[in-house]
Amino acid sequence: MRASLMLHETVAKQRHSGAMNTAPQLMVERISNTQAALNIAVVTETYPPDINGVAHTLSKIVQGLQARGHVIWLVRPRQPGVDVALVNSSYQELLVRGLPIPFYRQLRLGLPAKRELLRLWTRQRPDIVHIATEGPLGWSALQVARKLKLPISTDFRTNFHAYSQHYGIGWLRGAILAYMKKFHNAAHATMVPTTALEGELAGSGFKRLGDLRDRASLTWSAECLRQLDPKVLTPVIEGRWLDGYDFPSLLSGVRCPTLLLQADPSTGGALTDEDAATLQSLVSGCQHVRFPGCGHNLHRDRPKEVLQALQSFAAL
Repeated sequence: MRASLMLHETVAKQRHSGAMNTAPQLMVERISNTQAALNIAVVTETYPPDINGVAHTLSKIVQGLQARGHVIWLVRPRQPGVDVALVNSSYQELLVRGLPIPFYRQLRLGLPAKRELLRLWTRQRPDIVHIATEGPLGWSALQVARKLKLPISTDFRTNFHAYSQHYGIGWLRGAILAYMKKFHNAAHATMVPTTALEGELAGSGFKRLGDLRDRASLTWSAECLRQLDPKVLTPVIEGRWLDGYDFPSLLSGVRCPTLLLQADPSTGGALTDEDAATLQSLVSGCQHVRFPGCGHNLHRDRPKEVLQALQSFAAL
């Protein structure tokens, strides 16, 4: 596999004149940064125009890799209606068959594509295969990559085993966890969104885990900080940003109807389950709606469900 190279090198050369006593002249040459471009195969069950956290953040990662000069070979299910594979000098798509996911019909489950992937990656061998989802398409990609002895990385984004009870299949929790563990342990590295989830998975037997903050979120945060007045951060730096802020007393004083929409902490949600429980105990009559598998921007990733929750709350 090609390695990404970052060279910061100063070359000094001596030039001697013909005269015996002439001091050598020093010529300094600065060599600019170089980076070897990689051919990265990305396999996913969901990608824009799908509207969800996985599709959005993965598209931002792909854009970031392309901006750094890497070539992306994306494999995804074909969308209903007119869907044409995109191809250009730094990006190409392979569209495979798919079916709607039970209980989540706005997304499609990629069907196994072992033959197509073996043909493609034998003809165009990628430097690394990154598998973003664990469905049948992802499993077939995992098998082909192992057969071809390609480096493999995976994403663990959703606690499917933990959410099985919400979809009426809680009795499959153990089997789902075993499959997820077998899937990710077959990769050379698995990326997880939080250190808390990393510890939880490690305790369940997952290996080669790496804490990787969502790159799209980090980029967005950097853009926001660039527009921020530095004085706003002074209380934070000095450790007094919560001075005089009595969280329990303020919440206990809330008397109006209250709706708490909570994203999933394991996929980027900022509110922990413990804090959500505390808030409910302090705010009388607080209604709580949790969105399993949904990251911090739940209004963007699950707009229909958020709207339904708001309409139900407003109708009371």
